[in-house]
Amino acid sequence: MIAVLDDGQASHDLTHGQLPCPTCHSPLRPWGSARQCPVRQADGSTRQVRPQRARCRTCRHTHVLLPAACPG
Repeated sequence: MIAVLDDGQASHDLTHGQLPCPTCHSPLRPWGSARQCPVRQADGSTRQVRPQRARCRTCRHTHVLLPAACPG
């Protein structure tokens, strides 16, 4: 799991090969999305989140880009 502060910037960086793999530091590439799941917010409400997935071509690991606002 990779926590991202700005979903838009993370998506841009991922598409342009500027987001490094935390395992081997090679560029990550888009790899679809994770399943949608409810995330409880600080005010008690829930929000549906469908995180983006990324895959490293070098080490072949996959990672989920989870918004930092989601509790971990």
